[in-house]
Amino acid sequence: SEDSLKNSSIQKWLLSSFTVSNMIEAGHNMKDRIFFEAIPKGTEYISTVIESMQQNKVLLIDYQPFDQHNKTIHFCPYAMKIYNQRWYMVGFIQEQENVRTIAFDRIREMDTTEEKFTVPKKFSAKKMFEDRIGIFVDDQAAPQKVILRAHGPSVDYLRSLPLHSSQEEIITKHGIYSDFQYKIYLNPELETKILAMGENIEVLKPKELRDKIADRLQSAANRYK
Repeated sequence: SEDSLKNSSIQKWLLSSFTVSNMIEAGHNMKDRIFFEAIPKGTEYISTVIESMQQNKVLLIDYQPFDQHNKTIHFCPYAMKIYNQRWYMVGFIQEQENVRTIAFDRIREMDTTEEKFTVPKKFSAKKMFEDRIGIFVDDQAAPQKVILRAHGPSVDYLRSLPLHSSQEEIITKHGIYSDFQYKIYLNPELETKILAMGENIEVLKPKELRDKIADRLQSAANRYK
C-alpha cells in the first residue's frame, strides 16, 4: 500500500538512490561533479543472505576477522544493516554460542546449508541497534548515561547532526560550552566518534568511558614525541 511504502525505510532508501541515479544519468554533464562513496566488496553475498533469512537456513561462512586467521563458522542470520558504507549482518554464531555482527567484506566464502534455525521471539534488530552507535554487539546488560561537554564549533555540529537519537542538550553556557546527554551502550564506534571531534569534546560521564578516551588520546600523543 501507499502508507507501507512511505513508512518503509528500505523503500525510501531505494527510491532515493534510484531517483538520484536517474537524475545523474539524465544530466550527463554532471557525472564529473557528483560523487558517491563506493561500497567495499561483499555485496555479492546479499542475495544469498536474504534467501537464508527468508528460509531460516544456516550459513557456512569462511570468515577473515581483522588481525586474525580465517575461521569457519555456522551463522544464523537474523538481520542486515548498512553502516559507514559497509554491509553487516547480525546473527547467532553456533561455535561461539552468542549473537554477533559480521561484515560482508570480511567473508571469503559462503554456502547455504540445509540446517534450519529459528529467530528467537524476543529478538528485535530495531531494539538492538536503537541504543547503539554503529554495529558492534556484545553482552552488556544495559545502555549507560553518557554526558559529553562540547566546546567551540562542536556545539553547533552536535546540534545540527546529533551523535545519537537519544541526544539531549542539558546545560548551555553560551559562547563557552554545552553538555549533551545520551543513553547508549559503550562500544568502539562511540569511542571513534568522540575521538574524531578532537580537542573540542570532553567525556564527563561515565568514568569508564572518560578514562578510556583519555588513555587513547595519551597513546596518540605519545606517537608524536
